Amino acid sequence: MAPDIERRSEEILGQILKNPHLKKYVDQTLNIPRAFKGTGDIRLVILGQDPTVKNPAARKSIDCVLNLDRDGNLRAYLVRICGELEIDLEKNVYATNCLKNFFIEPPTELSEQKIEVIEDALVYWLPLLKEELAMYPHVPVIVFGDPILKHLLLHGKDHSIRDYWDYSPEWKNSPERRFRFIRPDDNHLRRQLFPFPHEPSHKAEFYQANLSAYIKFMLDSGI
Repeated sequence: MAPDIERRSEEILGQILKNPHLKKYVDQTLNIPRAFKGTGDIRLVILGQDPTVKNPAARKSIDCVLNLDRDGNLRAYLVRICGELEIDLEKNVYATNCLKNFFIEPPTELSEQKIEVIEDALVYWLPLLKEELAMYPHVPVIVFGDPILKHLLLHGKDHSIRDYWDYSPEWKNSPERRFRFIRPDDNHLRRQLFPFPHEPSHKAEFYQANLSAYIKFMLDSGI
């Protein structure tokens, strides 16, 4: 993470901790993981949701966004995506989280009647996220997972990844997919976004069968 981004992240976390309703959901014992930045020209930006995993002990070992500093299932998945995009994860990827702080539980499990944790936290993090993306103005952006996608999109837009991958119950009988990306005018980031399933959802049969085709769609879209 660039020094200014790192400094701003700490300042924003401080602002969140002044919010009495949101503060109680933040894990204050852990530092914000650093962004992952390749050693060469950045040709792909990857957006995760937040660094929180279910197991509290496992959280303590997370130092880098999406655990891209170590081997694992998620890294292997991203290596495959990058390989089919004809780029190198180690050289050409910048990865960051939309929500940079840890929560006491995965935020999809924390929502209550009077608070929507992802939505409320994103209000604080969105300006900084836009600044990060502005460092790579012409680079394609991948977004992982339905929960954060729901809050990045404008009201009235499709909120499910499978909608952009042209899912239907009869998908096996229709091998040709009408893939879509998310247009800049349809999301708060004002960027062209390509939604991808996160771990472990990408192992579902539909996504496994269509992953390479969607990546080809990205390439054909002129990224």
